[in-house]
Amino acid sequence: MNDPVSVRNLRNRGGAVLDAVARGGAVVITRDGVPVAELRAAAGTSPRGP
Repeated sequence: MNDPVSVRNLRNRGGAVLDAVARGGAVVITRDGVPVAELRAAAGTSPRGP
């Protein structure tokens, strides 16, 4: 998941976003179209399968 994710979309699809991050991705969280945070897997964790 490389596209930015709005706060609203994160709230509505949080599970799918976390699944993508757990597979090794990073997600930029936006508020009103402005990047405010980056979500990535915790250090020392290994990517999860599909």
